[in-house]
Amino acid sequence: MNNKNTNTVLRDRVDSFKKNPEKSLIKLALPVMAGMLVQIIYNITDTAFVGRLGINELAAVTFSFPIMFIFIALANLVGLGTTTLVARHIGANKNDEASLISGEALTMSLLFAIIVTILGLVFNKYLFSLMGASDEVLKLGVTYMTPLFAASIFLFLSALFGAILAGEGDTKLPSIIRIISAILNVILDAVFIYVFHLGVLGVSLATMFSFMFGAAAFAYFVFIKNHNQLRFNFKLPTTRIKEVLKIGFPMSLAQLLMSLSFLIFNKLFSQFGVSQVAAYGLVGRVDSILFMPLMGLSVGLITLIGMFHGSKDYDLIPRITKATIKYGLFYAVPLATLFWIFPQLVLKIMTSNTEVLTIASSLLRIEVFSYPLMVIGFTLGRSMVGLGDGVPGLVITSIRLVLLAVPLALLFTAILNLSYRSIMFAILISSLVSVIVAIFWFSYKLSHLIATNKKGTSS
Repeated sequence: MNNKNTNTVLRDRVDSFKKNPEKSLIKLALPVMAGMLVQIIYNITDTAFVGRLGINELAAVTFSFPIMFIFIALANLVGLGTTTLVARHIGANKNDEASLISGEALTMSLLFAIIVTILGLVFNKYLFSLMGASDEVLKLGVTYMTPLFAASIFLFLSALFGAILAGEGDTKLPSIIRIISAILNVILDAVFIYVFHLGVLGVSLATMFSFMFGAAAFAYFVFIKNHNQLRFNFKLPTTRIKEVLKIGFPMSLAQLLMSLSFLIFNKLFSQFGVSQVAAYGLVGRVDSILFMPLMGLSVGLITLIGMFHGSKDYDLIPRITKATIKYGLFYAVPLATLFWIFPQLVLKIMTSNTEVLTIASSLLRIEVFSYPLMVIGFTLGRSMVGLGDGVPGLVITSIRLVLLAVPLALLFTAILNLSYRSIMFAILISSLVSVIVAIFWFSYKLSHLIATNKKGTSS
């Protein structure tokens, strides 16, 4: 496809998005949400496989959650900024610049992946020891994470390719690849566990091979089939990458802080027993039923806001943000109600241990009150990422999970000697405070952007 045709395709795409932002949001989000739905099914199935291996195996994978969040955080360090800037430059009809940004981001992702692999393999055992894992759980955790550290480069490449295509307004291909990867992962889980009897190592190997498939599929469609509209190759980072990292670093740091909070919460729950740690891990898996579709909406939201920002259609930004919150609440409120009434509806799929089920049910009935708050706070944070500022999202997440939640959890458990349930109440209180901050911050940022544009236009 020549440059003229590429510009025409991308310009027509931007124009169609502006004509009906709400319809465009759904159009962009639905493929991602379909992929996320399959990912939810995979997460539950994967946990069900692990849960039936034993409580120590389940605890080991729970201890691995924060480490996987670190993977995702570092992958998003480049990915979120790339989506935002690619979308903004396409909205401003600067496609050549968008191509250069994509190429530099690709090189930077590879560098980060190499660093993560080396550090992960060296400090693998220390991380589990730091979280308070017992000897048996520590051994299983190291066994589980070693193949994943080795395969991190494939995860980073997949995340970056998906981010670039999302910035172009294409969410369909990344979702198809992720759906096939998740299905492959489930199939390999069964093969490695029940045919080769590899236990928790088999679960890890299944995930590793699904990472490899995803990266290979993206590379094939982008470099061989030329599916994408932009043209990019590996390029040495220049000053362009600074703006990518400026957007991505705060959000990546927010996810790293999320991992840190999980480390701390795992430590707090471990003082009550292995069953409490396993139960907390199950609640985290159930939370993904909320977050996966929400992530799908956020991908469409960031792309649209980036394009509207680039084309200076600022009046469409609050409109699409409100629509995202509305769609999110339509999903979150019934889901929270269902899980409050029937907390074991999904939990029973993942474990048959009566003690763990009882504990997890009590935790989930508290956690669901945070669901509507998560929708609002997460959406407003991602809206500001679309505007090119990741700092608000960092602050919002920090308040919800670190700055307020951790001190409250320590106060409740270590000083007031309350039960493990008080940790969930600490998260609930912090979620409410973070949403209040998010609402005021987004209102200020949007009004400042509009005022600045009016001033520039008048002068």
